[in-house]
Amino acid sequence: MAEEEVAKLEKHLMLLRQEYVKLQKKLAETEKRCTLLAAQANKENSSESFISRLLTIVADLYEQDQYSDLKIKVADRYINAHKFVLAARSDSWSLASLSSTKELDLSDANPEVTMTMLRWIYTDELEFKEDDVFLTELMKLANRFQLQLLRERCEKGVMSLVNVRNCIRFYQTAEELNASTLMNYCAEIIASHWDDLRKEDFSSMSAQLLYKMIKSKTEYPLHKAIKVEREDVVFLYLIEMDSQLPEKLNELDHNGDLALDLALSRRLESIATTLVSHKADVDMVDKNGWSLLHKGIQRGDLFASTFLIKNGARVSAATLGAQETPLHLVALYSPKKHSADMMSAMAQIAEALLQAGANPNMQDSKGRTPLHLSIVARNEYVFNQLLQCKQLDLELKDHEGSTALWLAVQYITVSSDQSVNPFEDLPVVNGTSFDENSFAARLIQRGSNTNAPDTMTGNCLLQRAAEAGNEAAALFLATNGAHVNHRNKWGETPLHTACRHGLANLTAELLQQGANPNLQTEEALPLPKEATSLTSSVGSVCMQTPLHMAIAYNHPDVVSVILEQKANALHATNNLQIIPDFSLKDSRDQTVLGLALWTGMHTIAAQLLGSGACINDTILTPPRAGAHSCQ
Repeated sequence: MAEEEVAKLEKHLMLLRQEYVKLQKKLAETEKRCTLLAAQANKENSSESFISRLLTIVADLYEQDQYSDLKIKVADRYINAHKFVLAARSDSWSLASLSSTKELDLSDANPEVTMTMLRWIYTDELEFKEDDVFLTELMKLANRFQLQLLRERCEKGVMSLVNVRNCIRFYQTAEELNASTLMNYCAEIIASHWDDLRKEDFSSMSAQLLYKMIKSKTEYPLHKAIKVEREDVVFLYLIEMDSQLPEKLNELDHNGDLALDLALSRRLESIATTLVSHKADVDMVDKNGWSLLHKGIQRGDLFASTFLIKNGARVSAATLGAQETPLHLVALYSPKKHSADMMSAMAQIAEALLQAGANPNMQDSKGRTPLHLSIVARNEYVFNQLLQCKQLDLELKDHEGSTALWLAVQYITVSSDQSVNPFEDLPVVNGTSFDENSFAARLIQRGSNTNAPDTMTGNCLLQRAAEAGNEAAALFLATNGAHVNHRNKWGETPLHTACRHGLANLTAELLQQGANPNLQTEEALPLPKEATSLTSSVGSVCMQTPLHMAIAYNHPDVVSVILEQKANALHATNNLQIIPDFSLKDSRDQTVLGLALWTGMHTIAAQLLGSGACINDTILTPPRAGAHSCQ
């Protein structure tokens, strides 16, 4: 649609130019008539008047031998000419200067242009050609021989051909010839299309003329000189503004751009180096606290970023609000959204930042470090660079209490509910493991704490994974050094959590790892929303063993796992496993058998009896409400 509009406008402009040329011809004819009328004032208006006859005779003498007293060399041929005609047209050919001249050598000029000039000298007729080069040469030739009227005619002809792409060239020509009319016309086009002009349009213009033009057109000549990539003009600016440096180098233009940033975004290293050597501030920030380094990283500019780092930019500067450092920005790049080349560039920037002393432990407004963000973005390139940094703190938590390892284990989930997994990856089936190259495994190899208890609840990572239903992550942690008997603020262990959530595989693994099935909770757990239907069996109860939990929350498969473990433990040589004690009572004086009978879980009760539970330890009637109540 836009191309069609442009085509229509160009066609319209062409028609306007043609009309302009016609009007110029009519104007020339009118001016000629006016000249004749002025000369014939108080004379009889007749074709037989002296002036009319004189002009006709002069026109007829063009290239004629009659009365010729001069030869003009045009290319390799000679043209018959007349000194009095030339003298009448220009002082350059006065009769005095031509008195002893037999020949004029104009062979250095374009023959066609020279013949057009001679024809005009004799006949006052000028055929315009829509050829800007031809008209420009004719105008230069007219200027050379002081043919003012011809030059003015050429100016008007050239004006009909001026457009955005050639206006700079014609402005330069007009300035050289002091053709004020054409120069002013070109200046108007330049002013109205200033932001549309490209660096190629200025390539042939001298530094002095371009600098003069830029200064007349913009309040920020340095920025424009950089945009057209003219280092010579930048030098002229620096010389003129020497007394006002470096303040002038750090000015923002109307678009909010800094001169140094413009140079860097165009990969103009020489200009950027010159600006820095003249004290341009490499740490200038915008109203949002974004430095040039932040901006370079945001646009994926390896050249600009490395240049700034090498030239001493602050590598740990944080933005306002979000509090993001350059390392945060490189960590945010994701292989899902960016090419491998871009990801590699971000890794190179991260390496340069760290070598320059960037703090890898800075936290943004959400408490996340670059390490947190690299895991969220799955940015293995930057993740690798961060792991190599000796100053890296693996245990910093964001405002949600999450360490880097906690975020890493979120990539494996057994939940079909996408809200459980904060990442874009599809959930995987139960049993999927983390290989040695996974983010989580490498964090543990680097020394991440597999427990990292939450300050509010006391839950370790294993418990948090179980709470979230992420059994695969919990299994990974359980087999990689997590404390299986860690207790949270309520005295609950990971085994309690697994039993409460019905995670049979995790329960089995925890028991294999030495989890104590006889540890009892110290306080009643907050009642979960999903357990409202089980209020009578789970509410305000403490001193529960993991088996109490499995029965209270109706997870018979978990009960079976514990009973099977007891049977195996009785015959096992491995003393790591602890035999469950069925006689332990909760705060309601209920053993696990009593709880099963009380809640109507007769199948489980039968299994318990078969596994050695004693009926004599069991209260068969509901206990008095509040007995041994937990606070």
